[in-house]
Amino acid sequence: MREDILAGLRELLRSNFEDESLVITADTVLDDIEDWDSMEMVAVISMTESYYGIHYSVEETIAMSNAKTVAEMVDIISQKL
Repeated sequence: MREDILAGLRELLRSNFEDESLVITADTVLDDIEDWDSMEMVAVISMTESYYGIHYSVEETIAMSNAKTVAEMVDIISQKL
């Protein structure tokens, strides 16, 4: 399941940044993605809710916004599925 979530996040991030060549792995540090900022984080959080058909609690939204790596985001999403 983690690989499927990672693949979905990769697709969402590439779409969000309009860059199909963007290399996204579980170890990717979000701040290392060019143009990553709080507005992009909000967009990605919203996109993951739509993509996976989930809804984050306030605590989960805070955890997602504090994620440092893609792996941390995968962990949070996997707990919702």
